[in-house]
Parts: sequence; structure tokens; C-alpha cells
Amino acid sequence: MLEMTDCFVGYSLLLLFNCFNTGITCEPRNRYGWFGSKWQYKCHCVNSCGADGECKGGCASGWFGAKCQYQDLITFAQGKITSENEEVSELQDNNDKTCSDKKTIKVDFKTDYYFSWLRAVVEYSHSTRPSILLQDNANKVIQCTVNKVIVVDNIYMDIQCFASTPVRYLIMQTEGVKLCTLWVSGGKNVALMQTASQSSTFTSSELSHACNAVDGNTNGQYIGRSCSHTDQDDPNPNWELSFTNPSLVNRIVLYNRIE
Repeated sequence: MLEMTDCFVGYSLLLLFNCFNTGITCEPRNRYGWFGSKWQYKCHCVNSCGADGECKGGCASGWFGAKCQYQDLITFAQGKITSENEEVSELQDNNDKTCSDKKTIKVDFKTDYYFSWLRAVVEYSHSTRPSILLQDNANKVIQCTVNKVIVVDNIYMDIQCFASTPVRYLIMQTEGVKLCTLWVSGGKNVALMQTASQSSTFTSSELSHACNAVDGNTNGQYIGRSCSHTDQDDPNPNWELSFTNPSLVNRIVLYNRIE
């Protein structure tokens, strides 16, 4: 399975795909858990999605946004949020009512990622704005090409900071602001249900078709029908993905077979 995340990114469902030709747009036979005009978006709600993707019960852990389509990089990376070396767990408890009054917090992503923006649930005075500082794994400050604070409404605040080099640490100055929830955008998976093709298909089997790699299912068992597989005698095996619309990709995640 392949994930490609844009610069702004659940659970697994066993889905069978109508993939009898190469170079076709993948579409799930079982549409439960998907939404959109072409069923191209995967639901990441606590409960089920509405027809338009709205989540009445909120987003599942690790996802955020109006339709829960952005992946939280802190959760994905199993990062850690601390203040003066003490863990600040209330910022990742999926509860906007529990807040922290720490003046400085630090996020350790555990490894290097490209940073673009974050969203915070805050309690603040309109004269006060939090600020952020990005560092690499050697604690060197990383400059942002864009640095902007956007007040979405009385609860949500976005901070954009497009970093041209990978980031390991995020330091946030929050004096005068109560921080209740914090998400760092890992982008959206822009590979889902796009047009996939490959140079050949192993045994011409439905188990091996190209679009199995972009079905949103990370099952690593070949029999689970979620892996693409070229023919073993193919002299130049290759796999290709075409996007419906231009996409800016900053991260590629591959899930390989495990058996």
C-alpha cells in the first residue's frame, strides 16, 4: 500500500477493488467508510461519516479538520509533547476542554519531517498570539519561508511555517494563551483512489492489480488483496500513479508485504 501526503495529511477496511485492467481509476466495491463524488475519500470519524464526510461524533485519534482528512504528525510519528521535561498529555487527549497553561511546550517528532502548519484549540485574549520555533536534530534553528498566524474562529488557530529543510523539534511559546489541543499537519493521502498502472500483473490475478496499492488498506498479507504485484518474468517491472489534479508531494510511505 502506498501513501503520498501533500504539504498541508485509520483504520483498515478489507476492500475489494474492480481492477481488471491496468491504468484505471480505482473504486471500492464496498463503499462503506468512504465518501465523495467518486468515493475517493476515506472516513476517519469516531463513528460513521455522513454522505458529505461530516463527522458528528468527531475525528478518530490522529486525524483532524472539518472532515477529518488531515493526519496528525505527532500521533503518526509517536511524538512527545513536553514542558520543562514534563509530559503535557492534555494536548493529545482528544478533549478540547482540558487545557495547559504552560508558557513553553516542545514537540519531539522522534525523527525528521517537513513542517508546513499546525492547528491548535486555544483560549486566549485577542491581543496575544503564540509563536513557534523549528529546530533540526542538532537543535539548529530552521527559518520559515512563510510565517503566519491565522485565527480561524474563537476556538481554532492555525500557524503556517513552511520549512525548506526537515524538522525534528517544534517549540511553541504560549504565554498568555491556554493551549487545549494541538495537531501538526502531516498532510492528506493524495494517492487514494488515483489511477494506477503497472508494467505487468502476476498471474493476471485480482490479488495483484496495480490499484491495490492505493486502496487505503495497509494489510501486508498478499491474500488480503491489498498488494500490487508485477509478473516475476517482467524484464523491467514498474508501477505508476497518475493524479486527477496536480499535487505537491512531500512524503511517501510504503507498506510492503509481510509474509
